[in-house]
Amino acid sequence: MNPTRLSYVLRRGLLPVAIVLGVMLGVNYGTIRVPAGMDTLPDEFPPGSLCVVDKRPGPPRVGEVLFFLHRDGVLLSRVARVEGGAVYFDHSDASRFPDGEELGPVSVDQIHALLLTAFVPDGAGGPVGGR
Repeated sequence: MNPTRLSYVLRRGLLPVAIVLGVMLGVNYGTIRVPAGMDTLPDEFPPGSLCVVDKRPGPPRVGEVLFFLHRDGVLLSRVARVEGGAVYFDHSDASRFPDGEELGPVSVDQIHALLLTAFVPDGAGGPVGGR
């Protein structure tokens, strides 16, 4: 095959593949910035941290860091235990938000996203993992 023709075919064929992959990544993954005032895990993920998340997490596991829906908005916390369809979270002792025992169980349906990695603001350390 002529190299010029091969180049043309590859360029034309790779564009749709790149578009499909981009859409798939956009649907399944994203970023969330930890808002000011969120002090659930302040030592690990201070306000302003940029979090790369999986928008379609599987079943929660102990130790994972998740964003979940709460009456105060979307909160970030670490899974302390899972019992059936309920998840209990563990916050920092200094947090103004109630921890898992006070907050009570959170339904699996309320889980918003799984934290994959986070990039903390300058001066607060380097990237940290969520699992």
